[in-house]
Amino acid sequence: PKGTVLAGLILNAGGVGDDTKGTPTGPNNIIPIAQINLAGHVHMINHLLKKGNIKDDVTRIVFSGTEGSRGIKLMGMPSPSFEEDTVDYFKSYLDGTIYSSGYDAMGAAYGDIKGVATLYFSGFARAHPKLHVLTVSPGGTRGTSFATHGAVPSVMGFIFPYIMMIMSWFGLMHSLQVGAKRYVDAVTGEGEFSNFASGSYIASKSDAASGPVADQVEIFESAKQYGDVKKQDAAYEAMNSFL
Repeated sequence: PKGTVLAGLILNAGGVGDDTKGTPTGPNNIIPIAQINLAGHVHMINHLLKKGNIKDDVTRIVFSGTEGSRGIKLMGMPSPSFEEDTVDYFKSYLDGTIYSSGYDAMGAAYGDIKGVATLYFSGFARAHPKLHVLTVSPGGTRGTSFATHGAVPSVMGFIFPYIMMIMSWFGLMHSLQVGAKRYVDAVTGEGEFSNFASGSYIASKSDAASGPVADQVEIFESAKQYGDVKKQDAAYEAMNSFL
């Protein structure tokens, strides 16, 4: 309701979705994977800001990120590499033109869009300095519906839960409860999340997708691009240009 102030907001909608072609759609004319992982969140935040439900010095915003945005070597998942810092460059990820030679939701687009979103929310944090905004990965979390999305190949969708179960035996992934606790601690500013600066990208400290968390920009070479202010601003402006 109008006037109700939110203490915290967790932006956890997302995944690879059902689209396998990367065709722009909707009123924003951007690709579905960008709609569900970024645009929807941005629309909701803008609406809540307009209605006064998000308040300076009160509301903490947590966007659901992924270790995939800095790469997971143990899983053979490369990091996206954002080579330019222009608005048009980041728009090409959102409208899909950068995938003109071929679209792969699982192999590239998901990590790319999550990376663009990570930059966006860092830019958003600087544009709203009295809000506390974090990008937080829940880690490799068993028990979600990720593998059921239509863009996940059927064979992979079948074996993925078993792979995650086996990896959890070696401490490389964890339970749904552990992943959810990251969000809760982040949105309340407790535990490991008591001192991270607004705009930070927080995920697993190790090369895996589980265990203690850290600011990724400080420890992974592949994540340093997320601390680039020009890229943050370009991603922020690119997304806003479609609204």
